[in-house]
Amino acid sequence: MFRYWRALTLTVALATLNAQTSSPPAAPKNDYSQEAAVIEEMTTRAVFDNSGNSTREQITRVRVQTDSGVKHWGLLTFPFSSATETIEIDYVRVRKVDGTTITTPPDNVQDLDAEITRAAPFYSDLRERHVAVKGLATGDILEYQAHWHTTKPLAPGQFWFQYNFHREGIVLNELLEVKVPADRAVKAKGPISKQKTTQEGNLRVYSWTHSQLSEVRDPQADEKRQIDTALGRRESPDVQVSSFQNWEEVGRWYWDLQKERIEPSPAIRAKAAELTKGLTDDDSKLRTLYKFVSTQYRYIGISFGIGRYQPHAADDVLSNNYGDCKDKHTLLASLLQASGFTLYPALISSTARVDVDIPSPAQFDHVIGYLPRGPKEKDGIWLDTTPEVAPFGYLVNRLRNKQGLVMASERSAQFLSTPPDPPIPATEAFKIEGSLNDEGTFDAKAEDTSTGDSEVLVRAAFRQIPQPQWKELVQQISYGLGFAGTVSDVSAGKVEEIAEPFHFSYSYNRKDYPTWKSDKQFTVPGLPLTMPALKDDARNPVWLGSPTQFVSEARIKTPNGYTPLVPPNLDVKYDFAEYHATYSVEKGVLISKRRLVTILPEVPVAKFEDYRALVKKVQQDVWQYVQTTSADRATSSSGLAMPGTSDLGPFASILNDIRGLPNSDSPEATRLENEARDQMASHNVEGGISLIQKAVATDPKFTRAWVMLGVFLCSNNRVDAGIDALHTAMALEPNKASIPKALGYTLMSKQKFADAIPVWQDFMKAYPEDVDGPSNLASCLRNLQRYSEAAAALEAAVKIKPELPVLRLQLASAYLHAGDRGKAAESYRKIGELDKDGSYLNDAAYQMASADLELPLALEYAKKAVRAANADSEKISLEDLKVEDLGRIFRLAAEWDTLGWVEERMSQLDEAEHYLLASWKLTQDGVVGGHLCHLYRRIHKNSAAIQMCRVAVYRIPLSKGLDLSEAMVEIAAAKENLKALTGVAVKEETPIDESNFVMQERRFKLSRFMVGTESAEFFVLLASDGKSPTFKVQDTKFISGSPKMKLEGKQLRSLDFGVPSPGGSVTRFVRRGILGCYQYSGCSFVLLEPSSLSLN
Repeated sequence: MFRYWRALTLTVALATLNAQTSSPPAAPKNDYSQEAAVIEEMTTRAVFDNSGNSTREQITRVRVQTDSGVKHWGLLTFPFSSATETIEIDYVRVRKVDGTTITTPPDNVQDLDAEITRAAPFYSDLRERHVAVKGLATGDILEYQAHWHTTKPLAPGQFWFQYNFHREGIVLNELLEVKVPADRAVKAKGPISKQKTTQEGNLRVYSWTHSQLSEVRDPQADEKRQIDTALGRRESPDVQVSSFQNWEEVGRWYWDLQKERIEPSPAIRAKAAELTKGLTDDDSKLRTLYKFVSTQYRYIGISFGIGRYQPHAADDVLSNNYGDCKDKHTLLASLLQASGFTLYPALISSTARVDVDIPSPAQFDHVIGYLPRGPKEKDGIWLDTTPEVAPFGYLVNRLRNKQGLVMASERSAQFLSTPPDPPIPATEAFKIEGSLNDEGTFDAKAEDTSTGDSEVLVRAAFRQIPQPQWKELVQQISYGLGFAGTVSDVSAGKVEEIAEPFHFSYSYNRKDYPTWKSDKQFTVPGLPLTMPALKDDARNPVWLGSPTQFVSEARIKTPNGYTPLVPPNLDVKYDFAEYHATYSVEKGVLISKRRLVTILPEVPVAKFEDYRALVKKVQQDVWQYVQTTSADRATSSSGLAMPGTSDLGPFASILNDIRGLPNSDSPEATRLENEARDQMASHNVEGGISLIQKAVATDPKFTRAWVMLGVFLCSNNRVDAGIDALHTAMALEPNKASIPKALGYTLMSKQKFADAIPVWQDFMKAYPEDVDGPSNLASCLRNLQRYSEAAAALEAAVKIKPELPVLRLQLASAYLHAGDRGKAAESYRKIGELDKDGSYLNDAAYQMASADLELPLALEYAKKAVRAANADSEKISLEDLKVEDLGRIFRLAAEWDTLGWVEERMSQLDEAEHYLLASWKLTQDGVVGGHLCHLYRRIHKNSAAIQMCRVAVYRIPLSKGLDLSEAMVEIAAAKENLKALTGVAVKEETPIDESNFVMQERRFKLSRFMVGTESAEFFVLLASDGKSPTFKVQDTKFISGSPKMKLEGKQLRSLDFGVPSPGGSVTRFVRRGILGCYQYSGCSFVLLEPSSLSLN
């Protein structure tokens, strides 16, 4: 793509000419003692004559006050154009605090090529004079003066000048003077500062003064400037001066420079004839010649005006095979002229708006072409060959909706507006089709097809990288889409075929697809459809760009025996954008089609709430988990489906009893039941329900079929009909405890707690010694926030099973919520007596801490739990790693969090921070983040608190084992802390910054130890010996990946993962990550989410 160059502005200036003898200026009223440096005086003088030659003088006086100021001002850089001007450094000196002066000697001065010259030495003559300031230290005053003299005017008889006042740091006084012949008409404009005009002999003097006495920044104004800069809409320079009187003069000047250079030579005519041979229509000829210059001639990315203004002759460019913007336009114009077309040059700015009041070449940094194609201006075609791989008529974003100075002859120059959008609709279409296996490995084929902006970016990337490295390129693109797996078998369309959409495809493999092994759910892979973030206090429109359609399609086959539950379709429409998503399942394959369309180029402030709503809905849809049902989880061997659960849960205890129900006396009814089970096993839910309905119709007393029908209907969200079927089964077999249990569990799984209460009450009457009755009744009451009644039910459960600590824990919690702190404390104390292995001490301590109840006892419980977890972790060895070892990190993190939370409640804040930070580093759990947010607020680490509060709001919904009501409480607490810290209520927005923060905490850079691109997954065992303040890598183990990486686990031993060892803990845990080296980004190790850990 382009390398845009911002015109150099003269920001170095003058101190007093009598600096050697004058006293320093009086101290200003404002206190600037903490500033790195203060520019006390700054003056620039430029003198022009009628020939176009000029002299510039710059003098500066700076008070340097800190080490960073010394670093900034210790090396001075003076740019100059070696072909057209000379430079003289009059002096660089340092005035010390003790009154002595140190002058920098000539040996400290050297001339170097400017960066742009090093990149394009044949096109640029920009150089830089570097001066290493001798003796500069804190407290010194730096003074320097330089002169520039032009030796060859850029345009004989004309001159122009631009200047921007100094905006960085404190400037007490800044003066700009521009002197021109008194009898010469010039255009001068300086809207930022008041302009003063005086006469000095035969010179007219324009002067402007400026100061910046504070550096208070407006974040919103800064953001707008950043947006405008990115879009090429920067404001005009603070001061502009030009001897050109109108734009026709500017046009005539450039027309004269290029008119002879575009004249077709015999070689040009021969090449044009060769390229257009056999083509009969104008459009084909135009596109062929455009493609030739675009794709076959390398663009030298320097801006119009760097080094020279006159292009090379078209014949020279033809043989060189490269050129800058002027040269590529000249070659295309010459080839087109040889073929009977006229392409006019157009001067344009890619960085700023053109100020039409000041006719000056300095306002342009690019040359493109305008091809008239009809009676109206809008019928014309704008051509820019510098992107090299852009479609015909395509302009980059910075050139759209801009004014270009089009020159049709030496007498004709006018501004025409470029189109606001590309000539073809912008689209990006991503398709992925793959399958998950039982182990959570996802294999897929992916393909991407794009037109417009995305096409040009991706096509250019493929062009710049050799084909053997395309795999690495697509790997990085895949990472950018949020895919952590590996790519292979990359293929792509021909990069130079710019008339067609760009298409590439690849194979994709991801082991341990997130949450599949643990929860048998998955997110649908595809385009992330991330839209620009919107801050709470935003007051600038959100830029969306040219209308674009993003299409993301996926077909995901789940393992045999699993059927995806179809997510709801979504349609959202606003005048600025719309989003549509449809989902379906065919033969166990989830089919997802998502389409985001941006309509307006920007979202106005008045539409911000609509925009936030759209972003929230899109992201919720894109990142939702697709649940699955399976024969193993949803049916027993008798074909009984478990409604709406991710595992057997409470149904496990009743399956055997239901299996024991007798067959029907009717062979036909039994046959129908068996066929219904077969249909359910094949995921034909409706077929299974139809058959089981026929079975109970054939034998209305077939109890097992009624139970099956009830559960099937409930699992298919026909809850009322399912409950009726279970009631029928209960009436047929009133003495089977498993049937009312199935009914109660079914109602609870569907959140029908009020309906489940009488079921469990009746169950308690029928089966008074079964603890499931009162414990499940209490669960229903607790969900309805009827805590006193829940406590009474749990008291009954404790009488039946007094030895169970889990019942005591539930009872204590119920007492707490009911307001009976005394009974709650008594129950918590009892847990310590019953819980011999410490399984419930952590939960008890956490509940007590959250309630500020019995904190010393909570501290005792929490410490016991941590000691038990530490001792348990000693069993972990990578040589004999077990599945349960991978989950110990969650127990350790939870127990550190609890201990830290208890310490925080007891105002032992240093200890609390150690444990909470350690817990956060282990799993980045959102609840722990909320606790850290609260703690940081208490100890007045406000920046850290705000960051952690925002991260907590983002991560809490992802917390393992947290139900919805608990998550809402934790999110509310984090938002309340955030509001207290920032003074504004938290609004929903896409958590892009928070997601990046979390990801960066898991990414660790390594020195390059391998060339090329290779990656592999490793286990890392981190251990603490109780002495070191942080965990150290004790062992590593290769899992899978590049064979070249197999022995490189040693690279990880030098990494500091930043996990503190709180309280002298002696413990260990396992993490898994990807060790990779990449051609351009170097080597790194990225930790995977702990929830994705598995042995394979």
